[in-house]
Order: sequence, then C-alpha cells, then structure tokens
Amino acid sequence: MKNSENPWQGMEPARRRRVNKVNDKIECYWVTDYNGKFGFLIESKDFFDAKTKQIKLKGITVFNENTDDSSSLLLYLNKKEDWDMFLPLCKHLSSASSISAVQIRLGRWGKFLQHERNKAMTREMQMGLFTELTCLKEILEPKIGIKQAINAWVGPDSDKQDFLLDDFILEIKSYRTSKTPVAHISSAGQLYSEKEPIYLILNALMDSEKGESVSDLIDEIELIISEDEINRELIEVLNSKLDNYGYIPDFDNETSLIKFKIDNSSVYHVTNDFPKIIPNNLPLQITSLQYGIDLSKCSDYLVNIEDIFENE
Repeated sequence: MKNSENPWQGMEPARRRRVNKVNDKIECYWVTDYNGKFGFLIESKDFFDAKTKQIKLKGITVFNENTDDSSSLLLYLNKKEDWDMFLPLCKHLSSASSISAVQIRLGRWGKFLQHERNKAMTREMQMGLFTELTCLKEILEPKIGIKQAINAWVGPDSDKQDFLLDDFILEIKSYRTSKTPVAHISSAGQLYSEKEPIYLILNALMDSEKGESVSDLIDEIELIISEDEINRELIEVLNSKLDNYGYIPDFDNETSLIKFKIDNSSVYHVTNDFPKIIPNNLPLQITSLQYGIDLSKCSDYLVNIEDIFENE
C-alpha cells in the first residue's frame, strides 16, 4: 500500500479522528496513543460479550470495556511499519453492522493473522466458495431459513457433495463465462447417491467491479444471522466451515478477493442415465479420479430450481 493511504499519517500523539459514519450502532475512530502508536477505536451502546477479551491478534494489542450504558473496543498496532496489515482489519471492522458482526470478524482475523501474510486464496478456491455461498444465501436461506441452510452446507467438511438436505442433494460448480461450461468432478462419489436425488447447479462467473466478493457474501450472511437472536450459535458453525474451506480475509491489493457476477446459472437433474461415473462400476484398483462433464451437451437434464422445492 502507498503511504498516502495511511489514515494515521500526520496525526499527533493522543488524537482521534472519526471514520466516515457507516451506521447508527457503532462509532469508529482512527486514534494514536501518547507514544504515537497507531490505533483503532470502536464505541457502541451495545455490549461486547466476554469472549472478546480472549481474542488474540498477532502484532496488535486489544482492549475492550463495558460500562453501564456503553462499550468500547480499542486496538493498538505494536509496530508502525505494519500499518498496511492493520488497515484492512480496521476497514473491515468499521463496515460491520453490529457489535456481533465486529466480534465475528475479530475472531476470523485472529486466525488469519496467525498464518503467513503472503498466503492467499486461489481464483479457483474463490470461485468455488463464491458459488456455494451464493446458493446458501440466495437459494436455500429464503426457502428453509439460515440455520438449516448453514447446517446443510457440508462441502467444507469434506463431504462428497456441497449441500445435503432432507429430500435432495445439491452439488455446486462454476466456470468462467468465456470458457466451455464444463463441470469438474473431483471424485467418483460426487454425483452418486443411493437414496436421495442429486441436482447439479452450474454457474458461469465473470469478473466485475460491480459484482461481489466472497467477503461481501460472508458479511451479508453474518448480517442475516445477527438479526436473529435465536441463531447466534450459528456464528461458530459458519466460522468453522469457512476455516475448513480455507477462507482467508481480504488483505491488500496484491491478494485482494475478486469480485464476481453470475452471468448464467443452470440446474441439472443427475438421473440414472446422466453422464457420470458410478463408484460401484469402478475396478477396485482405482482409488481416486477426476473428470469433466461438458454440460453444453446435457440440455435434456435441465430443470427449474423452483420445481425442485415444489416437488419435494
């Protein structure tokens, strides 16, 4: 990052300056301490829970306090030269819609900062997570609620398929709009089930500054969770699944998360005669395989996503 992007540059010791106001529930400030250390302050009339005191951020000192009618969270960067790491964290916290969302993000950043800074999600990982989160938020949550949707998301837990529901299974795939619509299948059992019908959703993705990133979708899902007090326990479940998937928060311009738009989405019913490999038909000597399916040649299996829910 360029020094001109440093919001603490030019601030005298023991000063604070308000970040552009985002919502009415939290107030955020760029701050410096008496020694000129860079800091970030969040104040709210809501309260942080006790777990906030246990959050450890590598290279950052954390203070939080609840009084009778307000709460505060204060972060101080230990080394000024690490401001380019600190700034994305502060920006992410400042865009949170509630104290609950702030705590979720703090916990995720704590895990991220324990790893190497140059680690990043590949484009393929981002595309896969983007389409699975889109399915969770746009398709499943409106139909079955956020709790059941998150519990049904078993892909990050190394299950064969991405979503296991009571009456059917969803497998989610993506490809670049400019490429042939090929679904890359990673195992013999990914499109096979002895009990429930399987539907394959294929999304064509294109890069777009007007689109959304994985981080944007996670923020929106967090907001849905935080709006329902009953579902607060889902925060830990969601974080665990994101960790298992390998999600890494947006760090800087070099490793920033890509913004995607879904250019086209198709749903296929994986019937008995759908072009797929069946595990029971494989020789015992074959223990793993990967293959691709050209879905431009599979129009006979197209279905409407709404019909899936109506028929189950």
